[in-house]
Amino acid sequence: MKLIRFGTAIFAISWAIGVSITGQEQQPPEQQQAELPVPAPLPRVVGQVNTEEEHQAWLAVVSAEEAQKPQMAKNFLSEWPESGMTPHAHYIIALKAYAAQEYSDFVMHGEAALKELPSAVDLSSSLAFYFAETKKYDQAISYAEKLIQAISTIERPDNLNAAQWAQNVDQLQSTGYYAMGRSQLGKFVEMEGAPTDDPVLLSAISNLSKAVAANPVDDYAHFRLGAAYQAQEEYDKAVVSFARAAATQGPAAGPAKSSLIKILEFKRKDPSEAEKAIAKELDYLKKQQQAKQSEYQKAAQAAAQSPPPQQ
Repeated sequence: MKLIRFGTAIFAISWAIGVSITGQEQQPPEQQQAELPVPAPLPRVVGQVNTEEEHQAWLAVVSAEEAQKPQMAKNFLSEWPESGMTPHAHYIIALKAYAAQEYSDFVMHGEAALKELPSAVDLSSSLAFYFAETKKYDQAISYAEKLIQAISTIERPDNLNAAQWAQNVDQLQSTGYYAMGRSQLGKFVEMEGAPTDDPVLLSAISNLSKAVAANPVDDYAHFRLGAAYQAQEEYDKAVVSFARAAATQGPAAGPAKSSLIKILEFKRKDPSEAEKAIAKELDYLKKQQQAKQSEYQKAAQAAAQSPPPQQ
């Protein structure tokens, strides 16, 4: 009994010492641990992960087979909705959806990606073109303007040489100007009865002309430019543009040839003249392509001669 009481006394003294030193009662270790402050979560940064588990989940997405990547990216969005990699997941899904012509998914994920990845010019280009062709003109113009602006600010990717990058820039600019011109032409047609010198139509012609200057074999741009000239009643210019579109043998070649024949008939010319016009403009397009290739080679030579960037 004395031994027990002695032990109790020692315990009571230790407790009292604890109170006198700290000014508060000591608590069992498990309670002390429970009261430690919880670390604040790391801030979300676009393009970064915060935990090893999140890192492994993202690696599973990028290392998946191409056919499985969209679903893996969707799974990642569901599991890690606050991750800094979510815009990149949206990007993967959007590109695959566009290629598969799943346009609902393309628009939803493409717009989500661009909110945080404004330099994803391939997405801006595809969205601008899609909205222009589906007659959502205001959205098309908005994305086209952002595309043109972004092109001038982004640097050449490491996986493209100077010639390839120059060609890519031309193609992106062509799509951007096409989307703007196509949308302005659509707006003009909807106006019904607007004069041929209406600023909307003039802007359409200007932007479509920029599109074919950037990419001489852009069949859509040549075709819409022909339609714009036709709306302006500049039929000779329309014949040239329709013939160039037909000469490209692209998706717009068939409608362009039909429009060319109708204009020739309207001008009381033999429809057989269409083939001559197409052959003539085919020679023109070949020369334009050669000139562009020369530009790209000059860009490559200039990059090779320029000093490397300072570290």
